[in-house]
Amino acid sequence: MLYKSLKTLKSIEIRPVHVLAWRIKRRLKRLINNKKLYKVAVGGFYLESNSFVGGATTLDDFKNQTFAVGGAISRNSAGSASEFAGAWDVLIQAECELIPTLIAYSSPRPPMTKDALDTITETILSSIPTDIDGVYLMLHGSAWAHHEDDPEGVLLRKIREKIGPDKFIAISLDLHAYFTEQMLGAVDIVSAYKTCPHLDLYETGARSAEILVQALRGEVKPKTVMAIAPMITPPEHHDHNRAPFKTLMDATRKTQNGKVLIASLLATQPWLNVPELTWKAIITVDEDVAHGQTEAQNLIDRAWALRKEFLSVTAKPVAIALEEAISMDAPTVIADMGDATNGGSLGDSTEVLRAA
Repeated sequence: MLYKSLKTLKSIEIRPVHVLAWRIKRRLKRLINNKKLYKVAVGGFYLESNSFVGGATTLDDFKNQTFAVGGAISRNSAGSASEFAGAWDVLIQAECELIPTLIAYSSPRPPMTKDALDTITETILSSIPTDIDGVYLMLHGSAWAHHEDDPEGVLLRKIREKIGPDKFIAISLDLHAYFTEQMLGAVDIVSAYKTCPHLDLYETGARSAEILVQALRGEVKPKTVMAIAPMITPPEHHDHNRAPFKTLMDATRKTQNGKVLIASLLATQPWLNVPELTWKAIITVDEDVAHGQTEAQNLIDRAWALRKEFLSVTAKPVAIALEEAISMDAPTVIADMGDATNGGSLGDSTEVLRAA
């Protein structure tokens, strides 16, 4: 039996030694304890796009930051405090067998090229065996390409088509994701940040993986539902430390209890020209879809009630901002929010320099 179990480790000759040793150790422990070994494919595709800037995000842009395939992937491939690391730790603790697929990460940038999107999609798809028990992916949720409005949705749909309706798909998202109907139709478990500035990356991935493990063990039957409010807001008030956003993030955390396995509120970002760009409440519930839908609607209704508070952004004319900055004793930063590189802009505007 031990020989048969070890023999099923495919492509041993091309696996890095640390990956092979880890898999053998896990299989031995499972055989000794006579427990089922759950196989979980893990990976990540992380890009926040900006529809309104020139240029393109190529495959080389990912490779220049983070691009790891198969056995080259480790716990820290996306960072030691990342969503991926959080999910990895939970799955290892649960003694799952991990099947690494691809980690492709880029900072916010212009739209993707077709080649980059096709390569990422096909690499992940081809790395997922059909006998998988579950899938975890670290996604941003706001990737975009000129030829495709919903790159992550397409990827998730293709994964679902490959593995079938009875296997579990869990994802983690940035709270600025634009979650789509296509994504909703493909996934079982969704976990998004509850902080901005984003501080809970690790916890977000860990929570997604925790529910995935519970689902694999038959302890829960996760279903994900969505409620929508027709609102797009500037990000200046997306700060979990201050109202109105703090009010909503606190409400999101309180919603996450009992049958509500995970509650997420997606504020999205305004730099995308896509059909489904709105605020959304996403609830992953234990089987009771009606309860989940009610909780999602309650949460998005609270956001809608505060919508006007998110529009009260005071941006000073450049000349006035410069005058105030010069009059101050301390060093001063003038932020051009229309050219924010953390929102995918190129950072090449000279308007402030011209005025200075």
